[in-house]
Amino acid sequence: MFTNFHIFNKNFIVLRDDLLGEINGNKARKLAFLKSIKLPYKHLICYGSSQSNAMQALALFSNKNNYKFSFVCARRCEICGNLENAIKNNANIYYSNDFGLSPKDFAMNLHKSDSDSFLIDEGVCNDFARFGFFDMANEISSVCKEFNCDVFLPSGTYTSAIYLEKYLSQILPEIRVFTTSCVSGEEYFAKQIQKLNPKSNLKLLKTNKKYHFAKLYEELFILTENITKIKFDLLYDSVGLMAIYENLDIFKDNILYIHQGGLIGSSTMKERYLCKLDYN
Repeated sequence: MFTNFHIFNKNFIVLRDDLLGEINGNKARKLAFLKSIKLPYKHLICYGSSQSNAMQALALFSNKNNYKFSFVCARRCEICGNLENAIKNNANIYYSNDFGLSPKDFAMNLHKSDSDSFLIDEGVCNDFARFGFFDMANEISSVCKEFNCDVFLPSGTYTSAIYLEKYLSQILPEIRVFTTSCVSGEEYFAKQIQKLNPKSNLKLLKTNKKYHFAKLYEELFILTENITKIKFDLLYDSVGLMAIYENLDIFKDNILYIHQGGLIGSSTMKERYLCKLDYN
């Protein structure tokens, strides 16, 4: 499903991945492989932040498909948003700081101690994520042709953007795919390109200032809240929209924007904004 609206003097065609279902957005695409294959394991393990979209999506999937699911985050925190939703879906939550380990090291130890487990990297930054973006490339190719548009999606690990550019460029060699960093920097971008697709033409946009992941920035909140046509995520989409706004001159008149979903986790960000900025 696509929604069109006009902003920044550009025509946005938004792929509504926020409407895919309970598991939606970026993580629905990355986890698409789980719907088509039956893993020969009973226990899924992942790690990351306490408001991880991947955690929430994997908890939902595991609960519905009779997998045990364990997730490791760094420290104990308020149970709300994605964390609360994951616990309601029977996720086993571990706090690695209690054991003097990083979330990744603790998750790897869990995996090594259970031969019936499958370890999924933080943010589902794994090679098997490519299948969902092969499908996405085919879904959006006709729209790209019709509107002669650029494609944009914000990035955490760059996995989604690298794979989407790879498969979309095979269909439309002239297509331009842009991303911006919401978590990692240029050095990690270069490493991911080398690892996932050394021939990639994915274009990385910079914002005028560095936005640290999950911190509060009034200008991001105002920008996102002033868009009334669609509700956007406050972690990824807000930074993505700012990157477009600050680099408007390089874009075509039509921009196909990939919605990142994750609105459950975004609700806790909004509460933090409302409290800090004293908005009513």
